[in-house]
Parts: sequence; structure tokens; C-alpha cells
Amino acid sequence: QMRQNQEGRDLIEEGAQAIFLTPVEWDTVRERLEAANRAGVPVIVVDAPVQDAELVACSVLSDNYQAGILCAEHLVSQRDSAKIILLEHITARSGAERVQGFVDTIQGHDGFSVLASGESDGQIENAMPVMEELLRQNLEADTVMSLNDPSAFGALAAIQGAGLSGRFLVYSVDGSPEGKALVQDGLLTATCAQFPTRIAKEAAAQGYLALEGGCCQKEVIVPVELVTAENVSHY
Repeated sequence: QMRQNQEGRDLIEEGAQAIFLTPVEWDTVRERLEAANRAGVPVIVVDAPVQDAELVACSVLSDNYQAGILCAEHLVSQRDSAKIILLEHITARSGAERVQGFVDTIQGHDGFSVLASGESDGQIENAMPVMEELLRQNLEADTVMSLNDPSAFGALAAIQGAGLSGRFLVYSVDGSPEGKALVQDGLLTATCAQFPTRIAKEAAAQGYLALEGGCCQKEVIVPVELVTAENVSHY
């Protein structure tokens, strides 16, 4: 985050006319946004939200909460009950929204319960040992919801190492090429696809609007779609 803040200051000093920002942490960029505002440089937030959204020209984001909803709805359609582990990244607002959408959707469904959660930092190398420990602590677990594909890959490695592949359903958000390949192979139950090209095109369009007089809206939400074994060939 310190490096990203310094890069933001450097861009302003170098005369940038607009800045596109994907924050490392959602709640530690206020100083940089205020500096951009003082310099009259519009900031377009891309992919991950910031806490101080009133300081940016526009935020272009995936529908992260809906991604969690879609994963949960698929789970409920596949099983009568589930004992769930969550893999989170608490400092990433986008990841928190995905997990919250999932948790809110399973509430009220008898037999579906969250046993435990673990901090993966959204990284495969962190997710694997965390998942290994959660499996040891929760022997009845049979489902995992990961905030992103790298965390899901780490979870899969831990599940396979424990010999539990036949029991688990594994959900994720990203729709990465690797994630879709694992869905195709039947190892990943589903990944909710984001559409980076759509996000980028919309962010560029908002950047031009910001330079030409101002964005028409403060937030643009790009839809997501659930990728499963039934439809993965379309992606």
C-alpha cells in the first residue's frame, strides 16, 4: 500500500491528467485521493472499491455481492445440506462483499451452516495451509466458498491432500482461465466470472467523460455470471 501511495503522488507530480486506480486496500487511500482532488486530477476506481468513494470521479466494479449470491444459490440447488468453510481476505472490500452475498443467501436454509472461516489474503500459497488447518479442525466440512480463484486453488490442493475430493463442493469468484479449466475437469464446482474487458472499456469511457466535464454517475456495476460444468463450454 505504501508503494501504491507513492506511485499515486509520482503520477500527480508528473502531470497525469487522469488516474485509474485498483486499490490494494480499500480504506487506506484517502490521502492520495485528496491529493488528486487538490491537483484537479480525476480518479477512476477500477475493479475494487475504495472507502472514500465521494473523492473519486467514478468507480467501475463487478457486482461482487451478486457473485456470492449466485454461488450460494447453486449450492442450495445441488445439496440438501452443507457444512461450509469460508476463505476470506478481510482487507479487500470486493472479497468481503462476495463472501457476504454468499452467507446472506444461505441464511434461512435449514441444514446449511458455516463451520469456520480463514484468512487467505487471496493467495494460493496462503490458502493451502489455512485450509489444511481448517480441515483438521472441522472434520465434517464438505463445502468451501473462496473469495477468489487463487484461494480456491489452495483449498483444492489441501482437499486433495486430505483425500476428500469426492466429498467437497468448491466455489469461487473470478472466472480465470485456470478456474474455468478446473470447472471443466470437475474439480471446481463453480466460479463466478468477472469480465475484465467490459470493466476496462467502461473505465476508459468514464475516464474520457471525467476529462470532458464530469462522469454522469458515481458508480458503474458490471454484471457477473456463474460458470459451472453445464455452461463452461460457452466461456
